[in-house]
Amino acid sequence: MTKKKANFETTLQEVDELVQRLESGDTGLEDSLKTYEKGIGAIKAAQQQLVEAEQRVQLLLDKEPAEDDVD
Repeated sequence: MTKKKANFETTLQEVDELVQRLESGDTGLEDSLKTYEKGIGAIKAAQQQLVEAEQRVQLLLDKEPAEDDVD
């Protein structure tokens, strides 16, 4: 079974929860490292989602006729 790709807002919420967990100071070193690694992965996923959104917007802008072309 494949894992469904999370949306941007869900990814940001996950990052926020991981940060709160780390800031609480209630985790040991090993758990903190695992949480940090998971956070880095979530941040990279969010960055990729932003890149993909930017590319989609650019495609839409490229499809629109330029103002100079409209009579």
